[in-house]
Amino acid sequence: MNFDYMTAVIRMAAATVGHTANAASATHITDVIDMGDGQGLEINWGSDCTVGYSYKLIYGTTAGIFTDTVDVPDGSCSYTLNGLTEGSRYYVSVVGESSEGIPALYTIQSSGVPLVIPLAPNSLNIEPDLNSVVISWADNKEADLDYYNIYRNGNFGYELVGSSNSPTYTDSDVVGQYEYEYVITAVDFDGNESGQSISLKSFAGTFDGGMLAVDEIFAGAPMPDQSGQEVYIHNVFNGLPYSLYDVTLFSNRLNKSNAGRYSSVIWFDDDLNNKLIATSNTTLDWFCSYNTNICLTGFRTLAFWESSPFSPGDLLYDQFKIAGYEEHGVFDFAGAFGDNGFPDVEVNLANPFGNLPYIPILDTLPGATVIYRYNSASDDGTVEGEPCGILYDSPNGKRIVLGFPLYFLTDESAQNLVSYISALFGETFTQVPGDINNSDDVDISDLIYLVNYIFLNGGAPLDMNSADVDGTCSIDISDVVYLVQYIFGTPAGPAPQPGCVY
Repeated sequence: MNFDYMTAVIRMAAATVGHTANAASATHITDVIDMGDGQGLEINWGSDCTVGYSYKLIYGTTAGIFTDTVDVPDGSCSYTLNGLTEGSRYYVSVVGESSEGIPALYTIQSSGVPLVIPLAPNSLNIEPDLNSVVISWADNKEADLDYYNIYRNGNFGYELVGSSNSPTYTDSDVVGQYEYEYVITAVDFDGNESGQSISLKSFAGTFDGGMLAVDEIFAGAPMPDQSGQEVYIHNVFNGLPYSLYDVTLFSNRLNKSNAGRYSSVIWFDDDLNNKLIATSNTTLDWFCSYNTNICLTGFRTLAFWESSPFSPGDLLYDQFKIAGYEEHGVFDFAGAFGDNGFPDVEVNLANPFGNLPYIPILDTLPGATVIYRYNSASDDGTVEGEPCGILYDSPNGKRIVLGFPLYFLTDESAQNLVSYISALFGETFTQVPGDINNSDDVDISDLIYLVNYIFLNGGAPLDMNSADVDGTCSIDISDVVYLVQYIFGTPAGPAPQPGCVY
């Protein structure tokens, strides 16, 4: 062994360790701010500025290649680079040097572009609120930013609806059932205005659109395909008005924009294995915070949603007053005995399961009312008469959880139950064919509503079937022609037909 060589190696390693220990740490850049004059960028590292370090900036127009260096005055945690070329991207790193005179062993790169015209705002978010739409976005990184302009779709393209000094805006000049579209621009102190941001759309949260049937049913035996699901839901409503929203077709969740249009929701989750309701937790919690009604019904919905027992902070605990559940896995559910005025329901034994399994027994919290009790085909004393459906009459509206799916009930049972719930929710008005704006008459105002909806992105009818006046199960220009002939024809054309969109 060469002891002299090994000694040198060890000494060199020790020196390296000491050098590394005394080196400055790498510096993270907090912000690269466009000065707005087309030739300056302010580099700020205030969130990672170390007392006792000296700093310099290295920069260039190619990532990882730094052609220029500038020393930063002692005690500064920011520096403005001037004399840059407008529109060129500059890559910048801040290099700290410790009090021992040892610089950082590596650097962290950031970049920016000096411009005269502000950049379009980005990272937009849009959500409905009560009788309003709230838009927010990321604050621009520009030193001469003055304010933002908010534009909304109108009859002649985007129209200015307001301005804001902060990256948020609430539009309260709204009506229900109309989908608004917005873009944002930034304006600097010289009056230069950026291009438009991306556009986002939302309905206002008016909670006045009647009943929404949420279809979370997945196709596949024994469940029908989408058209069959729509026939099933149409059948259980049995002429009562409703709108349909299929979460399996819309990002697998119910968003606030669509939920906020309606005053009541019945959620159908009748298949056995595919469950999406948890993805809509935020929306459902938000919906329940307003004066609304909601009924959740399905097959093993609770088991796939939350582990039992529930706790404060859980949606089912707070909004529905359920402490937990215990599933009864036996094929034993023959139906349920209605309690507190609710109608009895009976399983259709022609279904592939016969008597249903996995129906949960619900553990209720104070405030909950039992509305359904388990009807055991075998008269099993452990479940017979136990709660399987509850109602919580909350300060904001009625909250119902049914531990069984409606699809496997007899038609009469499902229809009677939905009819009772609709009446309890106050959603029992009868839609007149052609009365698209719900004015209790069919006249020119309905024609205007229909034209706005089809051609001008107007609000959707509360009951889509009311606009299907020619009974073709779709809403298009033929319905406009039909309604014109009925209202203005001499003699009058045929009366509007009951629609079949849903």
